[in-house]
Amino acid sequence: MNMCGILVHCAPGALDQVATDMNGLDGVEVHMRTDDDRIIATVEDIGDIQAGDQILKVHRLDGVIAAALTYHHFEDEPSVSPAMRTGD
Repeated sequence: MNMCGILVHCAPGALDQVATDMNGLDGVEVHMRTDDDRIIATVEDIGDIQAGDQILKVHRLDGVIAAALTYHHFEDEPSVSPAMRTGD
């Protein structure tokens, strides 16, 4: 599991469009918008899509001034035997 918290600073007037664009990216979830044009979001690895790559996409969105990593958590997925996965 790879989970990141990010703080995104938006250009004035761009907050709504940036939030919409961010929610369209796999593994990205907007949690809060502030009155001073900032967005708080999480980004997670989804399959072969890496969180770091998605953060770079957020940073390159029109209307984004900066996207800063504020939290990072990584841990290996637990090993589960095939019998446990299927309930056998």
